[in-house]
Amino acid sequence: MLTVPRFKRSPIDTSIYSQAMLWKKKPYRAIYDSLIEDIREIVKNETGYDPCASSRKRMRELVTSRQLFIHFVRSYTRLSQATTGAILGKDHATVFHAEKCVNKFKEIENEYAELYDRIDGKIQLIIRN
Repeated sequence: MLTVPRFKRSPIDTSIYSQAMLWKKKPYRAIYDSLIEDIREIVKNETGYDPCASSRKRMRELVTSRQLFIHFVRSYTRLSQATTGAILGKDHATVFHAEKCVNKFKEIENEYAELYDRIDGKIQLIIRN
């Protein structure tokens, strides 16, 4: 089918054009699905709470679990803040806040820093294998 896009004067084959647009968009999430699932399991085992549980509760332990999950997904993948937030049903502002909190708490609280280091070590073991 030949059509003329608004920004061009000459007709182009839209099937080729559509395919070219798909090449520009890289579905990063599909590439990282197994790594995201591994991170989720590690955070769940270490904190005792599922970070992807669809709960609106604000219990400190559950929030910590979510924030750590967000931080590690952003650290080990090339996903945007919006895409990372979509995994949990949150927006990009929540992801930004979570990253800021994790960085702050790991410097202030010793137990939090130990938890962070344990999770980070396990994720690095998975990535190396």
